[in-house]
Amino acid sequence: MTRPIDELLRQAGVPLFDLNDGTLSGGEMAIARIVSALRADWDRLDGQQQRALITVLEASTQATEEAEAFVLNQLKKH
Repeated sequence: MTRPIDELLRQAGVPLFDLNDGTLSGGEMAIARIVSALRADWDRLDGQQQRALITVLEASTQATEEAEAFVLNQLKKH
């Protein structure tokens, strides 16, 4: 049984920002756009399509976390 993406986003605590809010930071606007696209189209994808996107996002997230950790370690040394 599938669960609608809205429910999963809510349970994960992902914020729902208004795309028309001119006070959003760059990160908040990015989340607003991504969440908007997910809410519009995610449930239309089949499992294989969803998995391919998740695999790419996981790899990207891991690379970002590694880069952030490297920078933080460099800052701690100085």
